[in-house]
Amino acid sequence: MAVGLYKFEEAAAKGALACLIVHQTGPAGYPWGVVRSSNTGEQFSLVSADKGMSRCAAEGWISYEKAKALFGMAGKDFDALAKSAASRDFILSI
Repeated sequence: MAVGLYKFEEAAAKGALACLIVHQTGPAGYPWGVVRSSNTGEQFSLVSADKGMSRCAAEGWISYEKAKALFGMAGKDFDALAKSAASRDFILSI
């Protein structure tokens, strides 16, 4: 997950409690299978001076299809929220 590490760090710096990267093949330039097969073993992080307190409590990757389904189960429209998220004042309320 080193490829997305900066995204997790940025989310934590902005106060996010969790960060899920939603993979979309077109913008990423590689298929979901690359993500799925590249992190099959245990993942380790070095102990940081702050004992990981500057990281989000939960970090992960999810496919676009699964993200749409997950948001749908919460009564949310992923595509509409993704479009709204392009605005700097976007806040997701759950």
